[in-house]
Amino acid sequence: MKLKRFSWIFLIALLTIFPAAAQDSSAPVIDATNIRQLQSIAQINFADLSEEAGVVDKGWFALSANGNRLVVMNRQNVLVTLNNMGQVLDVIAVISGKIRLSSIDAVFSSDGELHASLQVENGKYQVNWRWIGNNLGEQHIVDSLDVPIRLWFDDVDTKIWLEILSGDSTEMAYVTQIIPSSMELYSSMGREIANADVITLPSGPENDPDSFMRIGRIDPPRAITATKEALLKLWNLETGEVTAAVQLDSLPAAGQVNSDGSSFAWVDQKFASLHLLNFETGEDQVIAPLGGTYIPFLLLSAKSDVIIGVNVGLEPDVVAWDISTGERIDLGKYRTCNRQPDLVRLSKDGSTLVIGCDSGLDIWRVPETP
Repeated sequence: MKLKRFSWIFLIALLTIFPAAAQDSSAPVIDATNIRQLQSIAQINFADLSEEAGVVDKGWFALSANGNRLVVMNRQNVLVTLNNMGQVLDVIAVISGKIRLSSIDAVFSSDGELHASLQVENGKYQVNWRWIGNNLGEQHIVDSLDVPIRLWFDDVDTKIWLEILSGDSTEMAYVTQIIPSSMELYSSMGREIANADVITLPSGPENDPDSFMRIGRIDPPRAITATKEALLKLWNLETGEVTAAVQLDSLPAAGQVNSDGSSFAWVDQKFASLHLLNFETGEDQVIAPLGGTYIPFLLLSAKSDVIIGVNVGLEPDVVAWDISTGERIDLGKYRTCNRQPDLVRLSKDGSTLVIGCDSGLDIWRVPETP
């Protein structure tokens, strides 16, 4: 596959900088022993954000691994970094010429100190990353009709990966790396990266001839596809390899993996029942009947002992199912919204559930024991 040519310049257009406050200590991990205590501990109302945040009216967000920081985007396509109490930590516009570009994806580094974002415009795309509350960062611009669809950091936060759809229908979708050009930049922040060639390889799930569908909302580097015969495949995007394959009795309509990718909570196409699949053993367990109740947002605890549903039956609620008993646990209603949620995420450490809609963000945690 032909490698793209990249050009580098320092990060652009810092509008307002605020010192990055120290992140809070981690909250208890949500599991079967404390699930009944899961509750809304903070609501961020977009209308109440400080003036520098601008007007925010979309529930899209990126979430740090411990749930202490978020990135939202305002009407002017400006990225706003918040702590989980709604304090503005950083504001940045991504500008090309005189146009502020819209982000289509964003992600935090594992320590929450660095975030990257992905923007697309006619004939090029951009990847920008920066340290929060600091003017250090880089912008990576690619002149290409190819369309990137997601990005993520590698496991040591020194490279950024992209999955990209080719602008030429005769060429394959692919995965590639971006490596910072400024070694001094990373060294000054206590990170070191080794010189390495950029890796570019075909996207495994996008180029699998047997794939019938790809499950949405699976965080990279993992991806899940299914054949028409309901053979489920778990992929590693960074190698293009299938790491597990399990034959199911029916096709999933939606689902989510836990943080280590060992298990998969899913619902069938008719929403008849809720399932838990163990990729390591191949065992698929029916957890509870659903009777056709639609669940637009499904999440799985880090320990794979609790499944969480948000907006179940299109009602403004949060529901959980105990894996060991199948018991449904109604946890209450989420914040007032003017429409259905735009996005729901569970932090990578399994401690924080965040629900985003047009009016703001609702942050759920298990309170720490005094």
